[in-house]
Order: sequence, then structure tokens, then C-alpha cells
Amino acid sequence: MRVRLAILFIAMIGLFGARPALAQAPGALGVSPTNILFDGRERSVEVTLINRSTQTATYRISFQNLRQTASGDYQAIERAEDLQPLEKPAESLLRYSPRQVTVEPGKPQSIRVMLRKPADLPAGEYRSHLLFQQLPPPDIGQSIEPNLEKDQVSVKLIPLVGVSIPVIVREGQTQATAKLVDARIAEVDPEVTSSNALVEVQIQREGNASVRGDLEARFVPAGGGAPVDLGLVRGLSVLYPNEARIARLGLKVPDGMKLARGTLQLAYRATGDGDKRPVLASSELSLP
Repeated sequence: MRVRLAILFIAMIGLFGARPALAQAPGALGVSPTNILFDGRERSVEVTLINRSTQTATYRISFQNLRQTASGDYQAIERAEDLQPLEKPAESLLRYSPRQVTVEPGKPQSIRVMLRKPADLPAGEYRSHLLFQQLPPPDIGQSIEPNLEKDQVSVKLIPLVGVSIPVIVREGQTQATAKLVDARIAEVDPEVTSSNALVEVQIQREGNASVRGDLEARFVPAGGGAPVDLGLVRGLSVLYPNEARIARLGLKVPDGMKLARGTLQLAYRATGDGDKRPVLASSELSLP
């Protein structure tokens, strides 16, 4: 008896609090921007998808509600009754078009996201995630090896990329502040990171809105000398109503330099480019 079996391996890639979609390895789906914020008079935003694989791919677009955990990961909220009192989905306030796209390799595709905010919307922050889920190729049932021997099984793994980005709507007076606490040097697992050191810190949030920023690390020698930039992670968020999350930053220590006898300075800056971005929070770690 010949058995033909196809297994789909679906790789869901969450982008909020991680590096930008366009910086991902070849084969992933590029998405820009990786965060949408409606705060003010803006009512429409364009999202660009780029198929970075070598095959034409079809993506279905939908909304999902996710809850951020203390570790910075996400949990799906499947039912409306599972929402916490302060969690306000934005899905009913938003429209998008188109709802499904087929994108050739290396080609861009635009998705328009539009805000339809009622005049009597209560003040606060609303959030849902926009999901771009790759669909199985149409020839999946024909791609299994046909020339099998008796009792053989053919298995084919087909990675299906899924990317989600947060869409935040703010109404009325919203504000948030941040603090960096409990910074420490953590052990490095070479299978997880290519960095030769890892700093772990807790980002705490206060207020009625999410905070988002870039985490930077700089080493200042105790005996004087020029500061050394050691690492940067862009787009780290603490999503309302979460009060805190753990952030990890791989440090690239130059050859011949020891991470000792100095101060490790951490800065959580507003997202953007340049050193003049506002510092949302900072912390220092003395290294003997």
C-alpha cells in the first residue's frame, strides 16, 4: 500500500517588539510599517508587503486580538468574553482593503487600513493586530512524490509565514511613562544568540497608553576612555494594559575588550533615527 502524506508547518512570526519585518532573513514576509498608530486626525495608513521568497505567495488578511505576556510574547484571545476589563479591541473601528493578495517574488503590495471612529467613542486606547497569513500553494496535493515503493510514506514540510502587526487607536487624553529596572547580565546560550553577552532588563509602564521605543546599550570604562556602543533593539513595546515586560539585548563586545571595570548604560528611546530622540527611561549597571 502506498501512502501519500503532506504536512504543513506553519511558522507564525510576531513582529511587535522584535526587529522590523523588512530586516528579516530571506524567505520571510516583509511588512512596513511594523506598528500602526492612529492618534489625532489621521484616518488612513498604507501598509506595504514584500514577498521575500522565490515563489509567488498568497496572503489572507484578517484581524486578531493578542495579549502581551510579561516575557514579551503573545497569547491569542479567542473569544470576546476572554477579554480583560481594560483590553479594548480596535477591530470594529477599522477597515482594510484588499482582504487577500497574491504577491510575486520581490514585488511589493499595498494594503490600506482606514479608521472609522464614531463621534461618541469613549476615551482610551484600542488595539487589535492585523494578521498577514500565507495560504498553502494551490498545487500542494500534487507535489508529493508519486513514485513510492510499497508501504513508503512521503512527507513534505511547507513553511507558511504569518506576520502580525499591532494597530492602535487612541481617543481623548492618553499618556504613558516608562522605567528600566532590575538590569542584569544574563548567561548566553550560543544556540539562541550570536552575541557574546546578554543584558536583561524590565521595562515598566505607567499610564493609560502603550509605550514603544528602542533599547540601546553603551559601555563607559571606569578609568576613562571613549564610550563603546554595544547593542540596539528597535521597537520594544509594553502594550496597555500590561504594566511591565522583560527585554533582552544581545551585546556585541569588541575582540579584546572585557565587559568589566565600568558602567553599562541602558537607554530606552522613542523610536526613530538619530541621537536626539527623547529618552523615555534609562538605567545604569556597574560592572566590577
